Order: sequence, then C-alpha cells, then structure tokens
Amino acid sequence: MTIEPFSKEALSDISNLLTHLHKALVDQQFRMYEKAQGRIQHNGEKLQLLLSHQDFQWLRPLSTIIASFDDQIAEKEMDSTQIKHYLKEMEVLLFSNQNKSFSLSYQPYEAQTPDVILLHQALKKSITEISKSHLDS
Repeated sequence: MTIEPFSKEALSDISNLLTHLHKALVDQQFRMYEKAQGRIQHNGEKLQLLLSHQDFQWLRPLSTIIASFDDQIAEKEMDSTQIKHYLKEMEVLLFSNQNKSFSLSYQPYEAQTPDVILLHQALKKSITEISKSHLDS
C-alpha cells in the first residue's frame, strides 16, 4: 500500500479551521472578561491580556499548536513526522480531556457556542479523514 504525501490543501484547511476556532474562543473569552471586568479600551490591552492574563492562559496551548503547525506546512519540504505529531497534539487537546486546564475552559464553549460547535465538528472530521490515510503508517 502506497501512502500519499500530505496534501498542503488539506493541511491548510485544518489550519484555517483551527485559526477560526481560536478566534471564536478568544472572542468569547473577551466577552466573558468584559462582563466581569468592564470594557477593554484598545487593541493593545487585548494583546496584553492574551499574552499574560490568567483568564486567557488556557488558550495558549492552542495558539502554540497553530503557530507550529503553520510553520511546518509553510516549509517547502514538509516533515511528515512533525505533521503527524501536530495532528496528534490537536486530537489530544481538542478531543480528549488529557489537558485538564484547556478542557475545563473549552468544553462549555464546545457544548454551547454555535460557531465553536461547528468548527469543532469540522476539525474532528478533517483530522479523522487525514489520519485514516497517514497516521497509521
């Protein structure tokens, strides 16, 4: 059985879904923050909150995966071992409870926020499809 190389298009689709999911989660987290703390005054304050405030800490593992995955698929010669590693990290982070701090914050959004629900399902489908043809090799 011949294993086809990873499709940049399929990997880019996963990256786009991840980026949209991340944005939806960040937007929801900002809404929650503003309910409790008051209006955020400017984008610089938003960036500072994302980088250092504890209410946004749970999102950092997803941010890291996105950055690393995007760097890898931007390479002229993709490293299939690294791609497999990042896909596995995505599965563990998004579809299991192994990262408790992420899961506890993510699950309410994943269960109740329409954009997040749709993106979560689309990611699960895309990652499962690409995994069927590549991760068992």
